[in-house]
Amino acid sequence: MVAKSNRPPELGVCYYPEHWPDEIWADDARRMVEMGLSWVRIGEFAWSRLEAEPDLLTFDWLDRAINTLAAAGLKIVMCTPTATPPRWMVDKYPDMLAWDADGRPRGFGGAKGYGRRYATERYADCLKVWWPFANLARRHRNKLDGD
Repeated sequence: MVAKSNRPPELGVCYYPEHWPDEIWADDARRMVEMGLSWVRIGEFAWSRLEAEPDLLTFDWLDRAINTLAAAGLKIVMCTPTATPPRWMVDKYPDMLAWDADGRPRGFGGAKGYGRRYATERYADCLKVWWPFANLARRHRNKLDGD
């Protein structure tokens, strides 16, 4: 028998602060809370903003986004920003592209059109950057290793 919880379900939303001016983040966060949301998932498509040029990592905007969302009382699921590698990465490492069923490399621009090991090997050390934030969920129970 499974014990039932008296807590209501917590709901969340995907949010892409990299596509919006900083000035509206606080208002967006306030409206999320007003709608009853508890969680915000961010970062999965942000690689181009985090590393617009090779080896030039920029986290300041992401720190501001996390702090803004947390200040509104939202809990954050920080995604690994590997779903869409930047153009320079694909140009520099064309063999990182995934292959389709006919043995052709997938083109630039599609979500998850890459071989996952490249991002994992290149950026594994950067993950520790977000660990100090107390409000991060750490690991989603439905996320599988290697996914």
